Amino acid sequence: MGSEGTCVSILQAKLNLIDNPKHKQLIVLGFDDIFIAGDSVPEIMPFTPIAMEGLDWAIVGGLIDRQLRLNEVALLPEGKAWLLVELADNNQDTLMQRSNEFQAAMEVSSRVKSVLQVHNPDMVRDFWTIREQGASATSMSLHPQDPDPIVGWEDTAVDPMQLGNYLRDFSALVKRYGYTTSLYGHFGDGCIHARITFDTRTEEGVKKFREFSREIAETVVRYGGSLSGEHGDGQAKAEFLPIMFGDELINVFNRFKAAWDPDLRMNPRKVVNPFRVDENLRLGPDYQPSSVATTLQFHEDVGGFSRTTERCIGMGKCRAASGAMCPSYQATGEERYSTRGRAHLLHELIRGELISEGFSNKDILDSLEHCLSCKACKSECPTQVDIASYKAEFMAKHFSQNKRPASHYFLAHIGTLLPKASKFSGITNALQTGIFSGAVKKFLDIHPKKELPEVSAEPFTVAIAKNSTEADEHFYYIGDTSKEKIVLWADTVNNHYRPHLLHSAINIAKSCGYCIAVAKNHFCCGRPLYEYGYLEQAKKQLQHILDSFQHNLPAAAPVIVLEPSCLSVFKDELLRIYPDDERAKDLGNRATTVTAWLSTLDKLAITPLKRGLLHLHCHDKAITTGASDRQWMQQCFEEVIEPEAGCCGMAGTFGIKNRTRHIGQKLFNRALKPALETATKDTVVVTNGFSCAEAFRDNSSQQALHPLEVIERCLQK
Repeated sequence: MGSEGTCVSILQAKLNLIDNPKHKQLIVLGFDDIFIAGDSVPEIMPFTPIAMEGLDWAIVGGLIDRQLRLNEVALLPEGKAWLLVELADNNQDTLMQRSNEFQAAMEVSSRVKSVLQVHNPDMVRDFWTIREQGASATSMSLHPQDPDPIVGWEDTAVDPMQLGNYLRDFSALVKRYGYTTSLYGHFGDGCIHARITFDTRTEEGVKKFREFSREIAETVVRYGGSLSGEHGDGQAKAEFLPIMFGDELINVFNRFKAAWDPDLRMNPRKVVNPFRVDENLRLGPDYQPSSVATTLQFHEDVGGFSRTTERCIGMGKCRAASGAMCPSYQATGEERYSTRGRAHLLHELIRGELISEGFSNKDILDSLEHCLSCKACKSECPTQVDIASYKAEFMAKHFSQNKRPASHYFLAHIGTLLPKASKFSGITNALQTGIFSGAVKKFLDIHPKKELPEVSAEPFTVAIAKNSTEADEHFYYIGDTSKEKIVLWADTVNNHYRPHLLHSAINIAKSCGYCIAVAKNHFCCGRPLYEYGYLEQAKKQLQHILDSFQHNLPAAAPVIVLEPSCLSVFKDELLRIYPDDERAKDLGNRATTVTAWLSTLDKLAITPLKRGLLHLHCHDKAITTGASDRQWMQQCFEEVIEPEAGCCGMAGTFGIKNRTRHIGQKLFNRALKPALETATKDTVVVTNGFSCAEAFRDNSSQQALHPLEVIERCLQK
């Protein structure tokens, strides 16, 4: 069982399962340092915790330095190191009694600095998020000249009763070699994980890494421990197994392997006759990444795109069966369609060893064309791998060298084509729904079953031009111009497909006593351009927005954006293309949702509806702009459910294209379709994205409302 596949492959196993306790209670303990936390293990063990997870200041401080998980970090009680202790029982009253006894014991302990018993389920989840993702989130140094904190001596384990002293010796050795490290792990098992700043990119650094590895192995054995307490020896530690087992037992291993696998077909060079620890290094002295010029600026990584492709450490959170990340993997089960798979493909492209075609590689193109650009990885991946941005950059470079499909020119440029088509809305709608619709869909590579939305006969901006109160060179104004102003962003899709939503925004803002400004000229954020890699065109459109829209905004006026994918351009892509432009920063700060803006005003009188089924757009979840929509819907309904944590499957044009519609439909069917089928007749479907509304239109006879429409109804009741 412990031979790591070198002698046997397990095809079937019979397991003895134990009951998962019905009730759990988290108590967070704060300490002055991680060593004292280790010293405290013996006095915690008698309370029989089911989990005792430690983390030190190097992780928490690293998160703060990177401005990550700040809300979660703020919850930690006083200290510079922490233990997350979980007690459990099948009886709630018994558990509470044990928890209170434990808290009382810890409060009088001379070692414990602070005690926090956590009852709020959301806070419990937040604490575990720090433990689960903190080390991975700090796996890249902030300065490219400094070595990254990497997994080097992960998973050593000693007697938990000796843990404090072992950690002191471990840290002393790290310090003597001039390294730094974070320390965390399963303290109740004496199993410690560490991210150490080994320099594997220079010959001298590799030599020092090898010397350290031998010394730490000797230290672990001196404490009677194991080089690998959880994950296995693999290549990283197998060379040093003789230190733990002795030469005689290693010789027995060799003979056993020779008898069972004389041809070395089963995981060779692991455990028996292993590679040296300094062989086959992923980022060794011979690693010389190529420099890549990009349109998007990966300013979080000094070193640009090449450095960015090193972010993925293979943790595999993107392979979860539920949650927002990664939808294409969840639908297909294929590694190449996961965040990790894509990140590794791009890293191999930069290395240039296995992938010789560079940005013309068809396999990478296939992998990225199956990415929904939902941005879930940007927020959920512990190392903030941002595949949506990498995809946009790859597509730009790929199609600068290769011919594009004809459909790209139309689907990507809807922001400039739709205003032209709307002038002939009758003809446009006839082509979409009449006898020519099949030919149109075939030409655009749109699935034949997808019903296209009708273009409005009167776009919102045309109506505003007729009915505005006042106007100047740049804006139409609705309402009393002496009052405080807001600016309403008339995005392309709502302007031409759903103008009634923008009118609803006008009505609500007027009822709140504001004057509303709407730009005279047509501006488009260019969201579809990123999906297809038209980055130079996207850059031009953003430049136009900065020069002619942002530059003329009324002083201090917020910019209300209905469409989440537009808002994410202002919060994300705009700052990737113009990271140092103060105008870009200003527009990014001003841009907000209707509900976020309403939350800054005096409380409105709401008459709630009965039941709501809410689905928020992926970009709202990824850039965390959807919290206010969720909060308002909780006020607007007596009962509201949110069945899907991830993508609805439409994702812009992903869910309408022949090649990917089946994946999008599979994503819709997993939670949203069952929720619709079991919903009561008085349930109101609510979603804040145009593409999400299209997904519901394809799968339900009930029209999905925008949160804005729900609020308008609740204000009128």
